[in-house]
Amino acid sequence: MSTLTLSIPEHDSNEFSRLKPRWRKEILAWCDALGNVLHGHCTAAAVAAQMGVSLATVKRKLAAAQLRGWRGLEPKYKGSKQLSPAFLDWYHALLETYQRNSRAAIREVHDRWMKRKPIPGFEGHPGWPNLPAGLSERNLYHHLPSKFALKVMRVGLGKGIAKHGPKTFSTREGLWPFSHLFFDDVDGENFVHLLDRKQLVRVSEMGCMEALSGDRFAYGCHPQLKRTDGTTERLGESKMRLLLAHVLYNFGYSPRGTELVVEHGTATLRKNIAKLLEDRTRGLITTRYSGMTGKEQAVGGMFFGRGGGNPRHKAPLESFHNLKHNECAALPGQTGKDVANRPEQLHGLLARAEALLVFAELRPEIQDLIQFPTLEYHSEYLRALREIYHRIAMRTQHKLEGWAACNFMTTDYRLTPDSNEWITRGQFLAMPPAAQAAP
Repeated sequence: MSTLTLSIPEHDSNEFSRLKPRWRKEILAWCDALGNVLHGHCTAAAVAAQMGVSLATVKRKLAAAQLRGWRGLEPKYKGSKQLSPAFLDWYHALLETYQRNSRAAIREVHDRWMKRKPIPGFEGHPGWPNLPAGLSERNLYHHLPSKFALKVMRVGLGKGIAKHGPKTFSTREGLWPFSHLFFDDVDGENFVHLLDRKQLVRVSEMGCMEALSGDRFAYGCHPQLKRTDGTTERLGESKMRLLLAHVLYNFGYSPRGTELVVEHGTATLRKNIAKLLEDRTRGLITTRYSGMTGKEQAVGGMFFGRGGGNPRHKAPLESFHNLKHNECAALPGQTGKDVANRPEQLHGLLARAEALLVFAELRPEIQDLIQFPTLEYHSEYLRALREIYHRIAMRTQHKLEGWAACNFMTTDYRLTPDSNEWITRGQFLAMPPAAQAAP
C-alpha cells in the first residue's frame, strides 16, 4: 500500500482539467488526506474527522484509489454514466447550436444513433439499435452544463452574469476567514504636497478587503507624480502584484480555499499568474475577474458585443471606498466628490501651496517654518490616513450584514453603570446569584 502515490500524472492533466472545479478540489483534498494515511502520517479515523465523513467512507475511497488511482476518487452520483471528453466536447457544441432548448439537442443525439451517424466516443459501439446507457435522456440531462454556462454559450457572458452569475455577496453566512479577498484601486480626494518633488498631487491607493470580517487589512499608496513629459504616474499592474505578494506572504490563504476577486483594470492579475497560483496551491487559490469582460458570447466564431463594467462585483470594497472618502473629508485639500461639488476655496488653496513650494525650493533652510495649507505626503498624509483606517477598523458601532448570524456579537457586563470595567458573559454567569441580581 505504501507504494501507491496519489497524484495527478502529467499525461492525465488534460482529462483532469475537464472536471468541474469543485470536483478537482475534492479529488486533490482526498489525494492529500489519503496520502497521509498511506504514509503513516495519520489514521483513517483522523481523516474521517477532517473530511467530515464516516470511517467506512474513508476506507471505501482508499480501496477505490488503490484500484483506479485518482479516478477512483472522482465523485459518483446515482444514475450517472461517465462520458468521454470527446463526446462531451461534441455534445456541448451541439447544445450551443440549439439556442432555445436542450431537449431538441438530446433528440438529435438519439436520432443520430438510430440512423447510425457518427457520434464521437461511440464509434463502433456494440448493441445497436439498443441505446447505450451513457446516451439515455436522463444521463444526457445530467451532463448538461450549468444554467449559467448554457446562458453564456447561447446568448453571452453579460446575460449569463445578469441572470445567473453572482453580482455581490448577499450574506456573510457560510463564508470562512480568507474565503474571499477583494482587490481594487481608488483615488484619494485630497491634494497633498511632496517637498522632495516640489509637486502638488493626489494619491492613488490599492487595497485588499477580507470578505467575512469586512476588514480592509492591506493597502498601499502611490502619489500621482507628474512626469517631465506632462503625463501622470499612476498605479499599474506591478503594484497589484506587490500587494498580492504582501498579502499571501504575510497573511497567507485559507486551507479551505481562497478566491481572489480582482478586476480587468488596474487591480488585475494576469491569467498566467492566476493559473500558477491555482496550480501551486492545488486549486486552493482561485481568481474571479470582473470589469470589462461584460458582453461576449462563449461560442467560437461569434462577434464581440459591447463591453460593460460590473461595479457590483466588489460591492463591499466599493462601499468601503465611500466610507474612506467621508472620513477623509476633514483633511485639508479636499477635492469634493466631483468637479461640480468642488469647494470654491480649493483654487486659492492650491495656488498658495504652489507658491510656498517654490519659496521652499529657493530657501530650503526655512522649510520647517512654512505652514502649508495641504498635508505633506510622507510625514503627514500617510500618518493621518493610517489613523483613519485604524479608527474604522476598531469601530464597534456598525451595521455590517450577517454580523449577528456569524456569532460575531457578544454580550458584556459591568457591575455599575459608571464603571469602565467590563466582564464577559461567562464571567458574569460564574458570579454568585446574589451578585448577579445586585442592582
